[in-house]
Amino acid sequence: MPRKALVINSSVGSHWHSYDSRSYIERKIDATVWAARQLLVVGAGNTDVRGYLSMASAKNSLAVGATDIAGDIAFFSSRGPTIDGRLFPNVVAPGVAVATAQGAGGADYVAVSGTSYASPAVVGVAALVMDAVPALREEPAALRAHLMASAIKPDTFLADADGFPAHNTNGPGRLQKDYGLGKVSARTAVLNRDAEDGWTGGAAAFDLDAESHAYRDIVVPPGSSRLDVVLTWDEPSAEA
Repeated sequence: MPRKALVINSSVGSHWHSYDSRSYIERKIDATVWAARQLLVVGAGNTDVRGYLSMASAKNSLAVGATDIAGDIAFFSSRGPTIDGRLFPNVVAPGVAVATAQGAGGADYVAVSGTSYASPAVVGVAALVMDAVPALREEPAALRAHLMASAIKPDTFLADADGFPAHNTNGPGRLQKDYGLGKVSARTAVLNRDAEDGWTGGAAAFDLDAESHAYRDIVVPPGSSRLDVVLTWDEPSAEA
């Protein structure tokens, strides 16, 4: 029986600060995600404000920045937004001093840093989410939205309207250029916590054309203090 990967991780490509999803690399990624309905998780890059990875700037990919274990952005993690004003990175995950197999015949572990070590953690959470919510399999846009909406956003972020605005009318805020929509969390992405200080989450996906529409009712429990809604979509690759 033919099988395919539902989530793919890659952190290769060149760094630059002018990728706008029109080079052959981004167009290939966007076309693949659009046709094969696979989630592509990509490291954002390790050049701070000097550029970002070409693959991560594709419209249909999920770009992951790096933090230390405390959740503070790593100095090397590539910043956004993209040159055409899109949110970048989308989320962040721990990517500083990560213990990894030495490789090259070595039997030890070494501590390494980079967004290439942050993005696999997000792949693992995505796999857990698809296991818990099978409806999100082969729905990469909805899965990206779910990971972004459930990402951890510190209260200090939410209190800073310029750094982390409540909506994107004026584009990404100052903190969003570093953290995207927050630090991916397996706990909040996979589980609902039915408690006074808890959370509930969900997702929906639709296939639309130019002549159709769809809607989704959101039931907000009484006493809720916050509602995070993320809308994202996949689309065919741009013209060169």
